[in-house]
Amino acid sequence: MDIIPNKIVFSNFYGQGYGDSLKYIAQEILKQNLPYDLVWGVKDMNTPLPAKIRKVSNQSVDFMYELATAKIIINNELDVLPFIKKFGQYYIMTWHGNFAFKCVNVEMPNVTPQFVEYLKSRVALVDLMLGDSKQSVDWIRSAFLYRGNILNCGLPRTDILLNSSKEFVSQMKQQFKIPAGIKILLYAPTFRQDPKNFQLTDSFDEYTFDINKLLSALNKKFGGQWVILGRFHPAFANTNFGKNLFKSSPNIFDVTNYPDVQELVLISDALLTDYSSIAYDFMVTKKPVFFLAKDLQSYKEKRGLKPLYFNMPYRINETEKDLFDCIKNYNEAAVNSKSVELLKNLQPTDNGHASEEVVNVIKNVIDSYLTLPQKWGGGRQNAKVGTCRLKLTTPLQIGRRTNILPSVTQIFWRHCQLTRAAA
Repeated sequence: MDIIPNKIVFSNFYGQGYGDSLKYIAQEILKQNLPYDLVWGVKDMNTPLPAKIRKVSNQSVDFMYELATAKIIINNELDVLPFIKKFGQYYIMTWHGNFAFKCVNVEMPNVTPQFVEYLKSRVALVDLMLGDSKQSVDWIRSAFLYRGNILNCGLPRTDILLNSSKEFVSQMKQQFKIPAGIKILLYAPTFRQDPKNFQLTDSFDEYTFDINKLLSALNKKFGGQWVILGRFHPAFANTNFGKNLFKSSPNIFDVTNYPDVQELVLISDALLTDYSSIAYDFMVTKKPVFFLAKDLQSYKEKRGLKPLYFNMPYRINETEKDLFDCIKNYNEAAVNSKSVELLKNLQPTDNGHASEEVVNVIKNVIDSYLTLPQKWGGGRQNAKVGTCRLKLTTPLQIGRRTNILPSVTQIFWRHCQLTRAAA
């Protein structure tokens, strides 16, 4: 099966819908009216997408065919996609966060040699990752064992936080049918895993709190009527995890399956989290952030937490009483001052144009491929897309060939691809 030079396939959290950095890359492509065939892998074919993006079930043979013929594949997870990368394909891995608080990959305690080999096999497929500071570039190198290209332009998902107007935010609130004057607390905790097998744990004690006392504390400190939007980690999307919490009060609403957390950040007036790097997104907006980390000690031992978590300009609360006291004594000026100092040290590269930078890379890759001799796998179309200047940490490669022994699963997917092509 030949590569289709203008085809780009997106995979967001195993088919979670139109969100994360992938959404903003796609939006920029649509904005520029580029002649690309955009394909989005979804779990649910009822997932809403822009009209110019084709949706394909990520559980189907058709999706494997799309992957096998795509020029560019964009993903925000490292787990296996059902394809064997071939010469000429270009794989962009955006990841799904920025300045991580919890340890990731080889940073975690008790990492096995088998996991290290698995990680190496995954990152060997990647042609480009995204960074948003020198620190994040160094982190990608160390935590992912990645030695390929890194575009240190900021994250496309952050663009909306830097560019949105008050009118846009107001429109978003209307979309959620939130009456004017109602204030929103976004509750967005991370997940817990069994450190031995990386399976999600179903314990819910760490996520519970007295909703009425929390809303009362917010009302007394900031005034107004408050509601809570609860969004668990995408790993819990389309599950029953946490449903009892949402049934416990008419003032908390489940938005776990909402595909774009950045829009939730925009419309919310404050954040409650535990160890999620979404706190960094909120710091950019200069809105209040509160931590409730009931299992701080055990989480630190089992998963590992990085120094940045303890250097954030917010108090870490291990009990609900501490949380309510923290809200009562919240000092906006002091927090903002600490935030400015922290950002000076981090020196983020986000400037509201990361999506444009990534699309420039995409245009360059497709343009380079179209001008290759046919015997090298290029030159199949006469279409031409403008060139661009790149700011990569290593020279641009058109698409690395990998010589990783395929797993049984990959062999199966390859069989499906061949069967689809024969049909």
